[in-house]
Amino acid sequence: MGLRVIWMNTAYIIVNVFVLSVRGHGLENKSAFPKTENFKITEIQFMIAVNATWQGEHGCIAYAFTPALPPGNKWNATQPIKVGGCDKGPFIYNVIPPTDGKSKVSVNVTFFSSDVIDAEPPSCQIPFNGTFLLPSPDGYDDELLPNCFVQDSREGDHLTYFWFKIFDWKIQE
Repeated sequence: MGLRVIWMNTAYIIVNVFVLSVRGHGLENKSAFPKTENFKITEIQFMIAVNATWQGEHGCIAYAFTPALPPGNKWNATQPIKVGGCDKGPFIYNVIPPTDGKSKVSVNVTFFSSDVIDAEPPSCQIPFNGTFLLPSPDGYDDELLPNCFVQDSREGDHLTYFWFKIFDWKIQE
């Protein structure tokens, strides 16, 4: 069990580094420092990762990418996102003024998990400037993409872990 979790986490990190190296070439559409005025997000694509290893040998760690989604959809207006065999459910987000005093906006995300049935759906807030970090020559930081993390339980007992990362975005300036 322990080696499986380590292997899955290592595979997850390798995929993230690969994705960043491939997707990092699209920077021509993203200014390194977006203008503060008229900073309006028109759509975001997210990466959702789920760790449901509490299920023992039937547990899993998986990730999925959402399609590009506009902000402000209602939960019943979105197609469920399937995260491997771990979870599925509608996903929504809203963009609000920044709450940390440093970011351009805050992105509130909510995943209506089929795994969390007797609690509020997993949700958290991502501070966002319209940028991401690139790996340095000394290595990489596992927080290269803007993201947030939350853990929630099924029936108040077993924890499932959720990561929400902003993967791609469009800004109207």
